[in-house]
Amino acid sequence: IMRVLESGATAALSAIGEASSIEPELVVTIGQPLKGPDITPAQARAATASIAAGMEVNQNRIPRHEDFPLLVADNLTQWAIVEGAPVPVPAEFESAQLQVVMSCNNKVMMDVVGDSDVIDDHFYSVATLANVLSTRGLSLEAGQKVITGSFCRYPVEPGQQWHATFNGIGDVSFNIT
Repeated sequence: IMRVLESGATAALSAIGEASSIEPELVVTIGQPLKGPDITPAQARAATASIAAGMEVNQNRIPRHEDFPLLVADNLTQWAIVEGAPVPVPAEFESAQLQVVMSCNNKVMMDVVGDSDVIDDHFYSVATLANVLSTRGLSLEAGQKVITGSFCRYPVEPGQQWHATFNGIGDVSFNIT
């Protein structure tokens, strides 16, 4: 079960857990079923209802390298997704041109363009997920939300206000108390 919070949400670090972290990630909402095994990035893009600026909030529940299968089964440390306002995929959207600026308490922490040296194409990631799910008889369904990979990761502490701008997509923010 995925916890999806609206942009501007606040959570206490005590609820998330010590040694937690935050990552800016694009949130893709699936608009129509995607069932592999041969889904292409173009098909994944066409099946997308919307994209949004997002953040993944991570809770370290299991030591990272102690039991990797258990870590995967436990949702890879995910505590929540924070989602900005969804928008239809702009016709000119190109993953390799997406600029993301992440700040904490109004201090820029990261300013990057998501080319192939930084992150995979977002729709390649969605297509890959659909294709891997098909090996288990599963598919991506309309309404499901998918995060497509992190641009960076930062530890969180009480008193932080996180903000990310995804150029041409929108903004997202999350507060830690």
